[in-house]
Amino acid sequence: ARMLSPSEFGIYAITQFFIAFLGALGGTGLAAGLIRQQHPPDELDYKAVFTAQQALVVFLAVVLWFAAPAIAGAYRLPPDHAWLFRLVALSLLATSFMVIPQVRLERRLAFDQLALVEIAQAFIFNAVAVLLAWRGFGPLSFSIALLLRAMVGAIMANWLSPWNFGWHWDWQRVRNHLGFGIFLQGGQVVSLLKDSITPVFVGLYLGTGSVGHINWAQMVAN
Repeated sequence: ARMLSPSEFGIYAITQFFIAFLGALGGTGLAAGLIRQQHPPDELDYKAVFTAQQALVVFLAVVLWFAAPAIAGAYRLPPDHAWLFRLVALSLLATSFMVIPQVRLERRLAFDQLALVEIAQAFIFNAVAVLLAWRGFGPLSFSIALLLRAMVGAIMANWLSPWNFGWHWDWQRVRNHLGFGIFLQGGQVVSLLKDSITPVFVGLYLGTGSVGHINWAQMVAN
């Protein structure tokens, strides 16, 4: 808090919101459908869900990558701050590679291994964010830390639960999971729209400094 300004804390809150919102849109609830499936999914189930998910995630990441300068401009940020949102796009891509291993671990109730992934991610994020902030990277420290957090999570999840990685398009298999997944994901999107008041409306109308003060207040309250 002593190294960063309220505006830089606000930028962190905004980038976190973008990751959560795009993650909710990109997941389509297909992973949850695999978890609740009564019979064990086969390799084609995993590959079909992974392929459909990646198609949407790549699309969202590309859109965010090219829209980054416009988003930075809307928040009245310098042009070079577009990289904050481009790193968010890369973080979204990296996170998507840990979804299938997570599903496999949850189906085995291997929550001890899932906890190892989360602990490693928390350690990497906090260590990198604080170190880079101390070294003067400003708000970029958060985006770099988010990207490294996503990469560590993807590597560890695939190491703990390796699977026969591959691509397979099968609309019938995907459609079987969409009936449940769309409604589950829709609920998450609606919840995030509710939470968008601070990072979106406050940020666009009052600036990132106001977002930083509100985010700090929420962190203290929590």
